Amino acid sequence: CHRYNFIGLCTTIKGAFPKLLESLSVGNAFTEALGCMELRHLGKLIRLVVIPLVKHCPREILEEWTVNLLEPILLECEDRLHDVKPICNKDTVSSQDLNSMAPSSFCRFLLHHNFFEKLRMSFFGYFVDDKAAIKALHFCRYLIQLAVSTNDVRLERLIVDDLLPCLIWRLDNELQCATQSLRHESGSSTDGSVDKELHALCEDLYVYLVKDSDGEDKESRRAENNYTSWLENEMENLRVKAGSAAKELLEGSDWNWEFEDEFQRYLPAYMEMLEQVDSMDVSDERDYLKEEALLQKLRPEFRSKYGINSCEHPYMLTISSLRQQQFYSMNGLIYQREKNKFLSKLIILKPYIKVSDCSSDIIRRLRDKSEIQYELPEWALLPSVDFLHTVLLLWEPVYHPLIRQSHMATLLWIVDHYNKGSNREYVQQVVPATHDFKLHLQPYAYAFFETKLKDNKDDFVKNLLKGELAMEFSDIEDDLIKLSLEWRAEFVEIRHQVYTYSDCLRSLLKDESQKGHLKVLITELETEGFFDTDNASIDWEKERFSELGNQFCGKVFAGHSLPKHFVIRGIMDYRSILSLKDRSQPDAFRFVVGRVCDRWIERCEAVLTSIHLQLYRCLNSHKMSGGKWKSIVKCIIKKHSCHYLFIYLVFVLYVSPVLDGDTIP
Repeated sequence: CHRYNFIGLCTTIKGAFPKLLESLSVGNAFTEALGCMELRHLGKLIRLVVIPLVKHCPREILEEWTVNLLEPILLECEDRLHDVKPICNKDTVSSQDLNSMAPSSFCRFLLHHNFFEKLRMSFFGYFVDDKAAIKALHFCRYLIQLAVSTNDVRLERLIVDDLLPCLIWRLDNELQCATQSLRHESGSSTDGSVDKELHALCEDLYVYLVKDSDGEDKESRRAENNYTSWLENEMENLRVKAGSAAKELLEGSDWNWEFEDEFQRYLPAYMEMLEQVDSMDVSDERDYLKEEALLQKLRPEFRSKYGINSCEHPYMLTISSLRQQQFYSMNGLIYQREKNKFLSKLIILKPYIKVSDCSSDIIRRLRDKSEIQYELPEWALLPSVDFLHTVLLLWEPVYHPLIRQSHMATLLWIVDHYNKGSNREYVQQVVPATHDFKLHLQPYAYAFFETKLKDNKDDFVKNLLKGELAMEFSDIEDDLIKLSLEWRAEFVEIRHQVYTYSDCLRSLLKDESQKGHLKVLITELETEGFFDTDNASIDWEKERFSELGNQFCGKVFAGHSLPKHFVIRGIMDYRSILSLKDRSQPDAFRFVVGRVCDRWIERCEAVLTSIHLQLYRCLNSHKMSGGKWKSIVKCIIKKHSCHYLFIYLVFVLYVSPVLDGDTIP
C-alpha cells in the first residue's frame, strides 16, 4: 500500500514524467504481478496509482502509459469480473473515488481509448451496495450526457445494453437476480434517497437513449406515466425471464437466466456479423489478418449501427474469426476454380493435347515452355491432367484438330459443369461457432444453435410428409425440373447421334458401290496432309478440306444432321478400318467404332444411375438411421420418379446441409 501511495504521489511532482517514472519499467513491474493480486490489492492499485496517473500524466505521453500500464490493468479487471459477478463494496474497485476527479476528463479518456467495453462489468458493482451507488451516480449520469452530446454509438450501446439492465435489476426488489441476492447476503439496507436518485438516473437514460418506436419527442417521453409504464413493463419482462423454466445445457453448465438474457441481447449483433462476412467476396487473400482492410469491407450502415469506427472495436475480433473460417472453408472452392481455369486453358492450348499424350510429358511441356499461366500448386497438376485424359477418352476418342475445334464448346462445358459439381463439396455459408461467444455464453450458444438445427430437421420432415414440399419449393422445383429435362433431352440427342454415326458406318461397309469413290477421297485427303495431325504448319481451315469433308458426309451421312466433329471422326475411323487388313470388316468395325460407341453409351447411362446412388451415399455419409430419411427419399422418388437430377439437387441443397450442420436455413 505504501508503495502504491509513493508512486501515486510521484505523479503529482512536476517533471516526474519520465525522470522518476518511466512507463515501460513501471508497467512491467505491475503487470507481472497482476495475475496473483487479490481484488483488494487491485482496487488499491487503481485508487492510489491509476487515478492519480490519469489526472496528472502529460498529454503527450498519455498514449504510452495507456499501452504499458492502464490497458493491462483494465484487461485484468475484465478477466476477473467476467465470470464472477459478486462484487462487494470493498471489492468494487471501479467506483471508488470517482468523485475525486473530474468525470468529464475520465470519461473522454475512456471514450478516446475505447475502454468502455472493458469496463462494462463495473456497472454491476455500482448497484450492489448503496454507498457504491451514490459514488457512481455522478459518473453514470455524465456517461449518459456524453453519449447524447457525442452521438457515440459504442457508448450508447454500452449504456443501453449494460448499464440499463444493471440499473433495473437494482430497482426491482422482487426480481430474482444476482444483484438482489448479493444485497440480501451482505445485509445492505435500502435507502429511499438512493432509490430516488437511481430512478432519476433511469429516467434520464429512458428519455435520452431509449428510442420509442412511435417517434415521440423527448418532452412527451418524460411524462411520468410514460416512464412509469415503460419501467413496469421492463421489470415484468425481466421477471418472466427469471421465472422461466431452466433450459438444458451442456453437462457441467447450470442455466442462469441473466446469462441467457445477455446471450439473447448479443445474438442479433452476432447474426448480423455472420451475414456481413457471408456477403463478402471470396478471395485467396488472408484479409482476416489485415484488420484495416477487413474494416473497410464492412457495409457503412452496419458500421454506423454498431459504432465500428476502428479496428479496436470488440466486434472486429469476432468478424476476423468468421472471415478466417470462411477463408479456410472456401480454400477448396478457390482450388476448384483454378483447376477449372487450368483445364480450360489445356483444352484450347495449341498444339492440342491428345488422349495419347503422356501426363508426365504434358507437365514437362508446361514447365519448360511456360505456354500458359496457372496458379495451381505443383501437386495438383498431375490429377488435373489425368482428369483431362478421362474427358478426352470419353468425348474425343479419335483426335484431329478439326474435331477439337468443332466440339471445343462441349469440352469446355463438360469441364465447367464437372467442377461446379465438385464445388458443392466446398461451398457453404459461414456458420455460427460457439467459440465466437464469450466463455460464459458458449453453453447458451451451443444449446440455441443445436435446438434450431433440430427444429429445422423436424420441420422439414413434417412438411414433406404433409405433402407441403411442393408448395415450399414450388419456384425452385419448376427450375430444377426444367433443367433436369433439358439435360436429359441433351443426353438423348447425343445418344441418338452416336447410334446414327455407328449405324451409318456399319451400313457403309456393306455398300460396295461407295467404296471406290471413298478410297479416292481418302487418298486425296492424305495428299493434302489431312491425316498429319501433328503438323503445325498445315492450315486446317483451307477450303479443300471442307469440300472433301462435305463429299464424305454426303456419301456416308446423307439425310442425317450430324455435327461436324462426327464427320471428321467418320473419315478418321473409316481410314483406320481400311488399314486393318488382317481383320474382317465386321471385326475391324467393332474394334474401331463399336467398342468406342458402346463405351460412351455405357458411361453416359451410368451418369443418371450415379446421381441416384449419390443420394444414398449422402444418407450413409451423414450416418442417419435408415428408417426416417430413407422413407423421405422414397417419397420424393415416388413423386418425381423420372427426375433423378431434381431429387439429387433438392437433397444436396436443402437436406444435406441441415443434416451435417453446415447451414441453418
